[in-house]
Amino acid sequence: MKVLRAQMNPHFIFNSLNSISYYISKNELMAADKYLSKFTDLMRLILENSEHKEVTLKDDLDALEWYIQLEELRMSQRFTHTIVVSGDIDKESTMVPPLILHAVCLKTVSGTGLLIKKQVE
Repeated sequence: MKVLRAQMNPHFIFNSLNSISYYISKNELMAADKYLSKFTDLMRLILENSEHKEVTLKDDLDALEWYIQLEELRMSQRFTHTIVVSGDIDKESTMVPPLILHAVCLKTVSGTGLLIKKQVE
């Protein structure tokens, strides 16, 4: 559990579990299942990556993608995202510390609103 706490914000884990509980209490079982599936995939990847000092950029991008998808679900799709990586970068051979991209993205997605724009209706 110490590894998970060091790698992932406990507040995010708490919010995720609350979201799953909310979907179950509202009998939105498909939404709960979708959220739980994405959450477990992310937790598995984090635990696997925590054993390494560096992971491929592809693995770190996968973790970031799952994290953002969970936040989108939790926030009722109030934002969308696109992750763009230069074609010059080989995602399979570029090595980075685990969750380095998550650390950069965390505050943006979780509430500062730097990249979250309201959609014009």
